[in-house]
Amino acid sequence: RVVALDPLEVADADADGPLDDIRAAPAVRLLAQRLADGGGPHPDELSACSEDGLRLLARIAERVDGLPLALEIVAGAAGTAPVEELVDLVQRPLDLTAADVGRDARQRTLRETISWSLDRLPHQARVALRRLSIFSGPFSAAAARVVCGFDPDDVDRQLRALTRDRLVTMERTSTATSFRLLRTVRDLAREGLVTAGELDVTRARHRRWHVALWRDAPLSDELIEDVSRTYDDHLDALRSALEVGNDAAAADIAIALVRLWMFTEMPAPGIRWTETLLARPRITGRQRARLEVAHGALTQAPSWTAADIERLAAELV
Repeated sequence: RVVALDPLEVADADADGPLDDIRAAPAVRLLAQRLADGGGPHPDELSACSEDGLRLLARIAERVDGLPLALEIVAGAAGTAPVEELVDLVQRPLDLTAADVGRDARQRTLRETISWSLDRLPHQARVALRRLSIFSGPFSAAAARVVCGFDPDDVDRQLRALTRDRLVTMERTSTATSFRLLRTVRDLAREGLVTAGELDVTRARHRRWHVALWRDAPLSDELIEDVSRTYDDHLDALRSALEVGNDAAAADIAIALVRLWMFTEMPAPGIRWTETLLARPRITGRQRARLEVAHGALTQAPSWTAADIERLAAELV
């Protein structure tokens, strides 16, 4: 019999909630157990673990998505090294090698394990997965269709198949269904995207999706919720647009992000990015006006003259 196992539940290392949530997280407990096998603190001793130590364990477990095999390999790689050094190890966990003897050949590293799964996929599913690796966080089925760049019905079929194979996870809320790649899967699939020579064209599709999604849209709960949920991808698309010199596209993405920064009272990134965009020469007059207004609101100290106000009003009518 084949039993499909989901990743173990992790805990947010930076959350303000009770530390007991971290202590109770199955991924943290398994990591602590495997570290104990190598002479580290036993999971029953987590109650005495310092706050910094608990958050460190949670950060490690979160980086490998709570995958049991990954947690075992990471703990085995620790050896007698301090737990603090594991944070550096898990920055690139694919090539960590299992220290225990007798493990199946395809489970010696995460790269071998995930590659074994990817190699068994049909061609079109492999294409879809490597293109979906462009997303840093959750994405919708509509976004997947744009980024994959082939027949939408086929994209939907491949997305369902990848979800069944646990290479893509599905996340449902009361308002939306989204998908996400585990970070270890994404890292390996992104390597395939580069090797296939598809990185630039896939980044371009990723940019176009985020540029068009909220362009000229009025402020709404839906906009705030979506930009908040896909924040990392909006930032990736913004940086990508600036790298290729598409100032107007970058401005559209920044304007959507500004809504979130103002709503959540995050002036620092908002001020920094609006100043960056206002220094770019190829944004439209309307974009410049909207960014100037946003910058003034974020700084709460605009130095506009009467002529400035008249100009802004004319652009925003």
